Amino acid sequence: MSERTRHSEAPAGGVEQRFRPTDALRDEAGRECPGAAPPLGSPWTAEQRYRWLVATAAEGIWRFALDPPPPIDLPEDELALAILQRGRLAECNRAYARHHGFEEPRELIGRCLADLMSGSHDEQFGVIREFVRSGFRLSDPEPADHDRAGAAPFVRDHVIGMVENGCLVGGWGTQRDLAGRQRTDEAPRDADWKSQALFEKGPIGVAYHEMVYDSSGRPVDYRFLDANERYRELTGVDPRGKTVTQAFPGIEADPFDWIRTYGRVARTGEQIRFEQYLQSNGRWYDVVAYQFKPDRFVTAFLDITERKQMEQSLRLAQHSVEIAADAVFWLRPDATICYANVAACQLLGYSRDELLRLTAFDLNPARTPENWAAHWDRLRQQRSYTFEAGFRTKSGDRVPVEIMSGYLEFGSEVYNFAFVRDITERKQAAERLVTLAAAVEQAADDIMVTDAGGVITYVNAAFERTTGYSRTEAVGRSPRFLDSGRHEPAFYHSIDTTIASGQTWHGRFSNRTRDGQTILQDASISPILDGAGHVVGQVSARRDVTRQLQLEEHAAQADKLEAIGTMAGGIAHDFNNILSAILGYTQMALRKCPEDSAIHHDLQAVLLGSRRAADLVKQILTFSRHQQRAEQPVQVSLIVKEAAKFLRASIPATVEIRTDIRTDAVVLAEPTDLHRILINLCTNAALAMQDHGGLLELSLAEVALGEAFASKHPGVSPGWFVRLTVRDTGHGMTREVQARIFEPFFTTRGCGEGTGMGLAVVHGIVTRCHGVVTVESEPGRGTTFELHLPLVEHAAPAVRPPPEPLLAGTGRILVVDDEPLVAAMVVEQLNELGYQAAACSNGPEALERFAADPRAIDLVVTDMTMPGMTGDVLAQRLKALRPDLPVVLCTGYSDRISAETARSQGIDEFAMKPVAMTELSRLVRRALDRH
Repeated sequence: MSERTRHSEAPAGGVEQRFRPTDALRDEAGRECPGAAPPLGSPWTAEQRYRWLVATAAEGIWRFALDPPPPIDLPEDELALAILQRGRLAECNRAYARHHGFEEPRELIGRCLADLMSGSHDEQFGVIREFVRSGFRLSDPEPADHDRAGAAPFVRDHVIGMVENGCLVGGWGTQRDLAGRQRTDEAPRDADWKSQALFEKGPIGVAYHEMVYDSSGRPVDYRFLDANERYRELTGVDPRGKTVTQAFPGIEADPFDWIRTYGRVARTGEQIRFEQYLQSNGRWYDVVAYQFKPDRFVTAFLDITERKQMEQSLRLAQHSVEIAADAVFWLRPDATICYANVAACQLLGYSRDELLRLTAFDLNPARTPENWAAHWDRLRQQRSYTFEAGFRTKSGDRVPVEIMSGYLEFGSEVYNFAFVRDITERKQAAERLVTLAAAVEQAADDIMVTDAGGVITYVNAAFERTTGYSRTEAVGRSPRFLDSGRHEPAFYHSIDTTIASGQTWHGRFSNRTRDGQTILQDASISPILDGAGHVVGQVSARRDVTRQLQLEEHAAQADKLEAIGTMAGGIAHDFNNILSAILGYTQMALRKCPEDSAIHHDLQAVLLGSRRAADLVKQILTFSRHQQRAEQPVQVSLIVKEAAKFLRASIPATVEIRTDIRTDAVVLAEPTDLHRILINLCTNAALAMQDHGGLLELSLAEVALGEAFASKHPGVSPGWFVRLTVRDTGHGMTREVQARIFEPFFTTRGCGEGTGMGLAVVHGIVTRCHGVVTVESEPGRGTTFELHLPLVEHAAPAVRPPPEPLLAGTGRILVVDDEPLVAAMVVEQLNELGYQAAACSNGPEALERFAADPRAIDLVVTDMTMPGMTGDVLAQRLKALRPDLPVVLCTGYSDRISAETARSQGIDEFAMKPVAMTELSRLVRRALDRH
């Protein structure tokens, strides 16, 4: 059971008995073992051992409880009185009972603290008040208790309070019999310290230290001789046997000088108490330190983080109320004002001091002693309610206000707090509605008025045009006769609640016209109030936004696609530059290592991956430009095997991958498209199994589909198909989700976790290949996707042509690229081919270098997109200086230039990055040979 008092479990009388130290402990056979220590290896529980320790301790151990627990933020005297009146003895051991002249603890359990303390009521109150002032800890060297005969035994009490949720729930105490010892002997001895029953299990963190000095006698560290369990919990460190600099590294840099402070205590015997924030764990502590023998001292820690947080919360709450936009008042039952915030002063034109001298009757002329009493009665019953009133300002003006009034008990006092809002504008708006009534009939928006029962009493001409219902057909009915069936009951309930509170509701309706069409209407529904502020009806204005929303949706979709295209182009440009360097340096590295080496094999894998990435970039560009892909015969089994290898390295090991390939059939498709389909489907499957793992199956087979299948899937003809199946054992999907998974931008993932385009792209690719994709899934039973692609007869899969040979040459070449890594790579490749190459980082620099000696350069290889000057502009200016200069233009992506426009501008060769070394050698050789 927790150390803290649980009031719900307290017995009659309000005092909880958590253990009975007089109960005899029993061994496994049930025999009583009074006073005997539990033997090692006995079946006794830790609780039994602890009970034995408390019951047999030489010192008195006791605990008091408070029911109900008083808040610790009560005034000092009020809190002290509550402790004296409510405190009852909840637990004690036999030693404590004997100190009071009793043999058994049960004779004392449940007694009031006042019954156990000696002296007059004022003296007892003084002791308890000192306990409150000291932060709920007390060390009393003088006798404060009395025994059953009324005598005051010479004892010393140590009491520590327990705070929970901002309330004092009770406290623990130890009591030492000082009979036969001198009262001035207050220094604890080592053996005495270890003998205290609460040292290890007490609620206060306690540590026992020895100061460490340097050769000059200056304190430089202190050693932990012992520390109880609570100390270790509070600090998160077991410091026993360590110095403070070992237990808490970096403590020398702490703004609070712990070593010097405790050094003063250990050397001088000065007792100190302070509150301090410990940076290592972010907690606040109330600390007491005192010397118990020269160079040795004790520290006691009480965690006060909750109290500090409560104080901060109170300060924040007070600040929030003070700067609130609404006026806030606190009033006493006699109608006097005890608090007003800044907004209250601004609303009424008074200073704060002036307001605090006024009453509720001064602010609200309608207030009388009679209705003020009725107001308090209502507050006591309802605790809060809202109403409207008219406040009078200092200048005599009347301000209509809405008041949320509440009832609060704080200790023995009661208060009325009021949040007051100026509703002048709202009142003026209501008056304007009356003024504008003549214009309502001609309004372009639908206007509808209902009575307090929700029955239509008026509709304007626009309503008739929009809905198709005449005024005669509408009047006398509920507005919900227009309901399209798409709104839940909660939707209408929120409207009714808003109107009933006097507020205006804004939202959108899905309504049905007389001819059955569904229309969307933006609506504002306002309450109609009588002079007393009661809702007597509603007025609503509705506008048909169906066409507007359709146009906005189409525009948004177009903007979205345009943004995707723009973004794709930018990504492609940067990614192609990166791939250029990867491909170039990989090709050069391959030429420098033996073909049978492991490094050569690894570099071939890098090259293969880079080419795949380049193909994906081309696919992105094709999507952004809405261009058709070049389809070719593809052996699907090779794509499946390649994708499976890629997936094995990228999905969690808890997901098992199995492949079942039964055909080497060929389909007409783009290889990168098929790879993308597999990655999308398998990634989704892996995500569905990420929490608990599972099985991902990839199978490939040939199937013959007949007329029955084709009739269910328009666009598909009967014949032989390659069936690609992707099956997982994940969490599955509902029917509702399955119906929407192929919609663009539909996703069930959280914000930032997916775009919703993956399955839409899969569906688009399969459809373009004249195939069909189907899905079967149930919640908790996994998902299966089947892709059927028409089999291509008598077609061999596309074979990558053999690599072209590198074409060497001579000449001076200038390379222009703002990516230093790409420029350096191209220069190195050209030098390896036999050319003399140099690089410039931008167009102006290249133009200046060329202009210095136009005949010193035989060819220029330039990037297209560069800051300051693009590649096509640079080519034009270079050719203006020397028309016969060969120019090769490379680009990662540009919507300004293509191979055709480059040739029309006189550029000799054009290439899309990344450019392989063989292609570069061919482009340079061809450009030079042309001149």
